[in-house]
Amino acid sequence: MDRLAGALWLVLLAGCASHGARPAPAPAPPPLPAPAPWVVTPPSSPRPERAATLQVLELARSLLHTPYRRSGLGRDGVDCSGLTYWVFLRAGRELPRTTREQAAEGLWIALDELRPADLVFFGRNRRSLSHVGIVVSEPHEPLTMVHAASSQGVVETVVIDSPYWLGRLQLGRRVLAS
Repeated sequence: MDRLAGALWLVLLAGCASHGARPAPAPAPPPLPAPAPWVVTPPSSPRPERAATLQVLELARSLLHTPYRRSGLGRDGVDCSGLTYWVFLRAGRELPRTTREQAAEGLWIALDELRPADLVFFGRNRRSLSHVGIVVSEPHEPLTMVHAASSQGVVETVVIDSPYWLGRLQLGRRVLAS
């Protein structure tokens, strides 16, 4: 009986190893019908972080030519950290009020990786930061910021074109989610 069971087992194994014809693949599903000509697909909205970035840039540029006012927080006058505080608050991200406190927010970003809506900080060194601006340039463009300069009010400045600002550039921070 053991020989019979063994022989039967070998026959079954041989059947499993056969290379017989394979079944035909299942037919492809029918194509989806074309949408009716009157159906309009709305354009996709920008990613939420991109929308926030665009809002920050629009708000920052809306304050161009606003006069400088120490401790100012609005369209009648702003200082540098008042500008960033005002812009980001309206874009849905509350920042601390002072330059030094804002420099501790978000993520540190290498200066060659700055993007629009990042913050740039200036001072004699990293321990004595005294100025902040909002990056408005793309990474492949010369670093440009909107900031409130005490002598000019809110302006847009190309940092590499200004020895004063370039010599004081210390760090960048990303405060909007990526």
